[in-house]
Amino acid sequence: MDTETRILDRSKQGVVRIVLLLAIAALVLPACSSAEAAVPVPTVTEVPAPTATPQPAPTPIPLKDTTEPSPTPTEEPPYHVVEVPYADPDTDKDLIYLSRWLKLYLPTETAAPYPTVVLLPGGLYQPDRYQSLTDGLLDRGYAVAEVKMSICPEDSKCALAWLVSNADAHGLDSEAIFVFGHLSGAFNAVSLPLNDVAMWESLTTECHHPLPDVAAVRGIITYDAIFGVPQGSLRQFSAQMGALGVSGGQIRQALEVLESVPPREWPTSVELDDSAREVAKTVPLYWAHIAGHNGAVSPDFLIIYDADLSFRGFDFGAESEVMASTLQEAGFNAEILLMEESTYSSLVDPNTDTPARIAEVIDTFIKEKTK
Repeated sequence: MDTETRILDRSKQGVVRIVLLLAIAALVLPACSSAEAAVPVPTVTEVPAPTATPQPAPTPIPLKDTTEPSPTPTEEPPYHVVEVPYADPDTDKDLIYLSRWLKLYLPTETAAPYPTVVLLPGGLYQPDRYQSLTDGLLDRGYAVAEVKMSICPEDSKCALAWLVSNADAHGLDSEAIFVFGHLSGAFNAVSLPLNDVAMWESLTTECHHPLPDVAAVRGIITYDAIFGVPQGSLRQFSAQMGALGVSGGQIRQALEVLESVPPREWPTSVELDDSAREVAKTVPLYWAHIAGHNGAVSPDFLIIYDADLSFRGFDFGAESEVMASTLQEAGFNAEILLMEESTYSSLVDPNTDTPARIAEVIDTFIKEKTK
């Protein structure tokens, strides 16, 4: 296969990831929205107003002093926020990348350099949706870099490239960068250290900073992740695989093969034809064993899930167990943790204790990896 064909194949895989994750985002966003349900407005029939009888003018009432006391000054938040583009807005003209910005929260009550958590949201970006989790991490002395546009893995990679290149300028500890992903953001978080260099280079042509080595990230943490497991999310969103240029029948056949062949055998198994292999390359399960075979078994992983099935009956536990076991078989250090009494949406609900509990788990994981 010549170079031009390989680049085309990687581009198609990139398109499938975008379409697949957009489809996931479209499902996640309405379910996680905090907007109140609309109240039906009753139909009102207009009745002509009766003719008013002239009345004498009322006696003027003396004016009262309505001067309000000066408001109490608002207390400044214990952090500093910087919003920066991680791609060049003058040359990056593709409409899908118009939101390529980082929102960087820096704690003000602890001294730099700050250990840093890169936050990859699930679904389409909504301002302040993860504020409770962010506050919990800031209170523990972490800088938080929220990626506004994290639908595609390449966006996350570009944001990480900017962060590593500009760590010193913002007081970040470049030796303590961790990534946290939720739902579809978890898919991108896990993909960051796994996809090979050639694929990243073909997908990140708009990045204007050197792509970091896998060692730049000390750990990956995910919560209620969508990993593209054949028996789970990959089958549920299989309709989006049409961007690969294969028929519906080929996709169904490919899924049957991928369900019957263990992920560790996907890169080499003769049971996978070209269609099945193209589908396999769109998910991190495939690349975990490629990375393991090449000896690149860094960083460490913590995969958190809950037992709730309210997200369209989706089993985050089964999805997480397959990903964790695949990483472990490939040689990675991967832990799995069940978060009791929580749901996929409670992480973005400030009225629950899930954000604080997740922040505590992240803090414990990072301290263990940096001691």
